[in-house]
Amino acid sequence: MGTQRRIFVYVSVGLVAISGLLAAIGIRGIRLATDEVFEARLGTAKSLTLILERDVLHVVAEVQRSGADLGQAKPGPELDQVAGKLLDHIAIDDTFSFFQPDGIIVMDSEGNHLGTTGMAFSVVLSQPSPPDAGSYRLVEPTTDGTGVRGLAVVDTSVGEGPDLRRIAVHLAARNSPQPFMPDDYLGSETNAVTPASARAEPSDFYDLEVIDPLGHIALSIGHHAARGLASPHKEILDDHSPISHPIILRHDVHSGTRGESHVMAVVPFSESDYLLSLEQPIDEALELPRRLTRQLVLLSALGLAVALIVAWVTTRAMVKPARQLTVAADRIGRGDFDTPVQVEARDEFELLANRFESMRQEIADAYKATEESNIVLESRVTERTKQLGHLLGRVISAQEDERRRIARELHDETAQTLGAISIALGRAHEAAAGGPRTVVDQLSLARTMVAALIEEARRLILDLRPMILDDLGLTPAIRWLVESRLEGAGIKTQLTVEASTQRLAPAIETTLFRIVQEAANNIVRHAEASQASVEFTIRQDSIHIIVADDGIGFDVPGAEGIADGHLGLAGMNERVGLLGGEMSIVSVPGTGTTVTIEIPIAGTELWPTI
Repeated sequence: MGTQRRIFVYVSVGLVAISGLLAAIGIRGIRLATDEVFEARLGTAKSLTLILERDVLHVVAEVQRSGADLGQAKPGPELDQVAGKLLDHIAIDDTFSFFQPDGIIVMDSEGNHLGTTGMAFSVVLSQPSPPDAGSYRLVEPTTDGTGVRGLAVVDTSVGEGPDLRRIAVHLAARNSPQPFMPDDYLGSETNAVTPASARAEPSDFYDLEVIDPLGHIALSIGHHAARGLASPHKEILDDHSPISHPIILRHDVHSGTRGESHVMAVVPFSESDYLLSLEQPIDEALELPRRLTRQLVLLSALGLAVALIVAWVTTRAMVKPARQLTVAADRIGRGDFDTPVQVEARDEFELLANRFESMRQEIADAYKATEESNIVLESRVTERTKQLGHLLGRVISAQEDERRRIARELHDETAQTLGAISIALGRAHEAAAGGPRTVVDQLSLARTMVAALIEEARRLILDLRPMILDDLGLTPAIRWLVESRLEGAGIKTQLTVEASTQRLAPAIETTLFRIVQEAANNIVRHAEASQASVEFTIRQDSIHIIVADDGIGFDVPGAEGIADGHLGLAGMNERVGLLGGEMSIVSVPGTGTTVTIEIPIAGTELWPTI
């Protein structure tokens, strides 16, 4: 990393740390503000719930005030008239913000209807016993005469004992499709010339729902007014059921679904399973915190960017010479010793550049001298390698000549002499046929031993120089080697040969045969194998030999350089190398051995004449 970048990084880290700290403080403040926003929504929802419960208590109080008349009136027209007066009295009271009483049913303690007035409705009382006098229950009505559920039915009672009568007051919801503005209902703007909703911002509007215990919308004020239908919040409310205290919920609306994601302040009624939900779109509820967040991020990013630009411009002029020296060093490192080192500076960097230039010139001179020495050394190595190849070729050629000579002597002298001895012993055996038994047996044993010597001599002659290689070629010689050496030793062998009948040069055939012969000998002598395979393939551009066995294997790194009086692995590798090929050995003790040899056809032209 260059000096400029290093200084820039140091400054950047400091600036980022400071900016991050300030941003964290700002974000914490914004989160606190967000929590205050949610608490404010929850407080508003609590106040609205109290208003609703207050109005219901007002209805209950009015019923209790008329309790004597309701309890003493006879069922029929008289009771209907008393109930009608009560309904008219309650209905003309303009203090109810969210509902309007529009029907009354008077029942006895068993729930039998004694009188009705106002809007026809029906209700299923969830509890057979009436509430105590002065208390009440809120239950959901089944219909309000229009086929749509009302807000609720106030279930209360008047009187005691046999005179107890159960009163059900139907509350019709004051639904509205207009956005809900809490200040219009909480009375904070009662002295204003115009309602608060007429002067409010869109972020001050809400949607209000009162949800009955069955999950239906009992009261709806706002854009999504849909009284009587199942509440779209039923699922999320069921997930948090039972709701026994005020909570804030976030309702995410999936794409393709009507509406938008919003925040809900949910407050349960104290005397029933009704819930009040005050909701607002998330974008509007969090508009102020989000605006503050955007401003914080923008100002932080702008301030950080300006500081980084100033730091970059300030350090650029100071580190430019160092960067030029770095470029020169990279150029020299890539081997360019001809371009001089030039730096635009008049201080210590200029002195450093001069020293650098002197070093460049010295390296250039040394590099030139090294190249000249390398050329001389390379030519000498090439010549020595060539000489070594010819020397190894001559050594192997001498070995083959010696093998021919020994094979010829064994054939012409030793084998013939052994044959003559065998004939002589045969005649002696015939002559001594009537003589002592001991002499006959000894002559017979001698003849057997001479026959074994003759067979061993023939095997040695074939191993030293098999005539089949000279007469028929490499492929038949390899087949003979597999049959006589491997299968003759009791090793089941699979031979695969893919080669044309065209003969290779005698020296190449001899070398390839010796390679396969040494591999076969290693299997017989050391592998303790029961199965083996030999693949010999001559392709257009290369020769492939693969010899594998299922024997005991060995440690390859510890045995590659060992010679055992014959070629061994080292001899095989030398012969393959003389043909320009490569040999690889794969073996692990206990898993067998695979020898793979690949020899390019083009490289065989370099093989010395044997």
